[in-house]
Amino acid sequence: MIPTKKKFSKLYNDQKKTLQEIGDIYGLSRQRIAQLMECWGLPRNTQRARASGVQFQYKKAKRLLNGNRRKHT
Repeated sequence: MIPTKKKFSKLYNDQKKTLQEIGDIYGLSRQRIAQLMECWGLPRNTQRARASGVQFQYKKAKRLLNGNRRKHT
């Protein structure tokens, strides 16, 4: 079952559910929920992702990997 745009908006914006939580409710993957958002033209709330540390952890890991590379001359 796929949520309606209105129901999705209520869960995501009003109840502050994550894409994973919404996917679990409807038996869909987090990626499929993200695809639906894109189809509906809804923006993702990246501030919530940053607040949960997901974005920070990715950037930190990327910085650590890039810092460990040595330039060859």
